[in-house]
Amino acid sequence: MNAVATGQRSHKLLACTAEANAYQKAFGLDLKRRVVEAGEPFAVVQADTPHEIFHAMDIPIVTNQWWSAYISAKQLSGRYFEEMTRRGYPENSCRYCSLGLACTLVNDPKTAPWGGLPTPTVLV
Repeated sequence: MNAVATGQRSHKLLACTAEANAYQKAFGLDLKRRVVEAGEPFAVVQADTPHEIFHAMDIPIVTNQWWSAYISAKQLSGRYFEEMTRRGYPENSCRYCSLGLACTLVNDPKTAPWGGLPTPTVLV
């Protein structure tokens, strides 16, 4: 089935969809509070990193791919990819994996989600 873009948000008909969206929103707000506002040490991890280890130690994590999706949702990916190309990074780089780096390279707190991420304690 081909979906036609209407420029309108979809309507969530299932209760579980609304609950999942609310959980994700709360998760994002808490992560921002801990990492950006409170300045807690945090890890940038990959999607296939065992997150449970960090959760068990109550260490906030930002998943690289999640952050890339967040950046894309803010419609910043085009600008960030252009900057990577301008700086000589290969245009065939993994786009989904490189957006976090691109956001850091652009270094524009006024437009970056959350003003940009602070320096992580560890990259995994």
